[in-house]
Amino acid sequence: MELSGLEEALPSVLDFSENQLLSAASLQTAVASNPNAKILKLDGSHIVDSGKIHLVHQYLGDSLMELSLVSCQQIDSATLCDALSTGFPALYRLDLRGCNEISPGLLAGLVVRRQMLGRPSINICTV
Repeated sequence: MELSGLEEALPSVLDFSENQLLSAASLQTAVASNPNAKILKLDGSHIVDSGKIHLVHQYLGDSLMELSLVSCQQIDSATLCDALSTGFPALYRLDLRGCNEISPGLLAGLVVRRQMLGRPSINICTV
């Protein structure tokens, strides 16, 4: 592989780690301008609400392979699990370490719904 083709071969990463005050508008600008991003890191974000989840789904739903929400303090867990169970066909890794708001029951429902819909399984990291 030539060096000039290396950039295309590497996965596109959007990293907003420790950006505690990430606005929906900033997130929308970033995901809209990087529609083929494969990895999204929102580690340490204070709020991951339904609006942000819908933005990620709208712009990256088909391409996103990894989603990291390590130590996010306020997650709309029902919306997140619903979106991940019916969408994001390429997603294979979900990192939820330090996210105590998401119940094991919601995660189990996410796994079962993806299986029922024929979606690939997700490696969910919680510890």
